[in-house]
Amino acid sequence: MTGRWLRAGVVVLAVTLVGGGCTIQPDSRPRDIPADQRGQLDAPGAQPGQATGAGRVFLVATADEGETVLRSVLRNASQGEPLIAALLDGPNDDELDDGLASALPAQLSLNSARLVAGTMIVDVSEDILELNSIELRLAIAQLVFTASEIDGVRSVRVRVDGAAQEWPDGRGELRAESLTVFDYPGIAESAQPPFPPVPSDLTI
Repeated sequence: MTGRWLRAGVVVLAVTLVGGGCTIQPDSRPRDIPADQRGQLDAPGAQPGQATGAGRVFLVATADEGETVLRSVLRNASQGEPLIAALLDGPNDDELDDGLASALPAQLSLNSARLVAGTMIVDVSEDILELNSIELRLAIAQLVFTASEIDGVRSVRVRVDGAAQEWPDGRGELRAESLTVFDYPGIAESAQPPFPPVPSDLTI
């Protein structure tokens, strides 16, 4: 009887030692992770030169049909004055290589951009008045579409050094009131991919 209990005790002790050896013990102090084990911890990043961010600004592009349109690109800024300032910075090098441009003057400066009761009031320098009618229509559309990306914005009013101005809408007609994206129909590319064609051989 004594021998049987002794053998059972040895087995229990062996299992305990093996189990204890397999337990993962917490580190008592920080340690470096080997380089070959770091890959799975790295978050996926953007490709070099690729624009990233949560906000969108609208630049000038040429569509496949040769028509001048607005195309949205990503920017890190997403709210208020920083997003408008990002628009005034113009396209980056990769966007320039892709044929994107801006109708806004390179020397144009932003005085302020503030949201008042759903209207984003964008105040810029007088350099914008040097544009011809075609450039001005695109430039104002860029400001309207970009500002409309900001949460809470329902309309946009552009001022020059604090003074109200009349601006061309999508048809080139001068407007003194606040503008919306609906005043420029068809000028911006849709971010939604085209619907797949409906099969012609469907049978009911």
